[in-house]
Amino acid sequence: RKIVVFEPAIEKIPFQWFHPWVVFGLLLLAGAWITHRDWRRAKTSAWLDASLFFVCGVIGLLLLLLWTATDHKAAAKNFNLLWALPTHFILIFFLLKKGWKPKWLKNYFLVTTLIYALLLGFWFLLPQALSVYLIPFVCLLLMRSALNFLLLKRVSSAS
Repeated sequence: RKIVVFEPAIEKIPFQWFHPWVVFGLLLLAGAWITHRDWRRAKTSAWLDASLFFVCGVIGLLLLLLWTATDHKAAAKNFNLLWALPTHFILIFFLLKKGWKPKWLKNYFLVTTLIYALLLGFWFLLPQALSVYLIPFVCLLLMRSALNFLLLKRVSSAS
């Protein structure tokens, strides 16, 4: 005979606006709309790219410093550096500058586009489990990198 000692009540989780899926999903939708608009205008929204890549660059610098400059073993070999590239921190100076863009910027965006596409393709095969809530954010980074690459390629082939 089976005696049930404890029967948990099924909890219904209420909808929350500040859940990561909702926040990053809305960010992705807004970013996709702006990216589409930028593609049609053939001009990037420098404020969006500068803020997006600056935040990623700062996070990347922090993770890199935790790995290399401290004894935090948990921060070593952090695969989050694949989406939070510390080199993005430098981009803000070139993205906000009107007119002249260095020639290497097109190649930089090509490389970051490939990194983000590969990261999304192999997300669940990485040895370190990355938060699935970051997938919409990485998709936005991929879209903005690809847009910047394609628009810079268009400008360089026109001249």
